[in-house]
Amino acid sequence: QGMYVFSEVSLLSWVVTYLVSGRGASVAEANGALSVFWVLFALGRLGCSALSSRVTLDRIIIGLTVGATLALSGVLLAPTGGWVWVLMALTGLFYSGVFGTILAYAGETHPQYSGTVFGLALAAGSGGAVLGPWLIGAVAERTTMGIALVIVALAMLATGLLYVWLGPSRPDLADDPSEGVVESKSAHEGELA
Repeated sequence: QGMYVFSEVSLLSWVVTYLVSGRGASVAEANGALSVFWVLFALGRLGCSALSSRVTLDRIIIGLTVGATLALSGVLLAPTGGWVWVLMALTGLFYSGVFGTILAYAGETHPQYSGTVFGLALAAGSGGAVLGPWLIGAVAERTTMGIALVIVALAMLATGLLYVWLGPSRPDLADDPSEGVVESKSAHEGELA
């Protein structure tokens, strides 16, 4: 959780500065790109919720983090203009479900310790939020903002690699996540009549 929040908060703290000073975008263009990030971020959260009943949580996290790393790399490399908006939208889409899915993974992995696990995950996230923007600013002062933002992409990639190593939260769901889905009461009402 800490690496993900490090990446998210650092990106959102510095991407407008990068686009304006490092890439020559106008202030309106850079902030517009940030706005489309948030629109797709909100829509992506809804989509991840639906996806979680069909795909294991580790696979969702891995897919989102790989997609986010690639989209963010595109933001760092693409020319300004429409491409930045498209790539920031994709970045928002891929960042959208990581936070919640990590929490769900933690709760599913250790349900008996869910309070402790959630507390630790949120504390790690807070640490990432505190450290990230400062570190990116410090690196940018000594190098460039573009180089500093590579650290943001690497933190996102490291998040995904962690879940490659950890594997499924419940090995019994590795092949069929629907086995762990609890059907609602209304789905059984017809059987009871």
